[in-house]
Amino acid sequence: MKDIWPWKQEGTVNITIYDVPEGLLREFAEKVINPDYPGGISPAIKDVILKAVEERKRQETRIATVKEL
Repeated sequence: MKDIWPWKQEGTVNITIYDVPEGLLREFAEKVINPDYPGGISPAIKDVILKAVEERKRQETRIATVKEL
């Protein structure tokens, strides 16, 4: 998968995620990471974050458009 993360020039942070159920992580690896992200879990999580932010921006745009009407 092509790296679509637009903030390559920004600084990065390292994160630790606690208490993720093992089965959920295994399913995420099997269904999302392995087929789509040969680079591993980091690119997959970045993509999930990016898509969530983009979706929220679309929602906010729609709400603002409706309020204007």
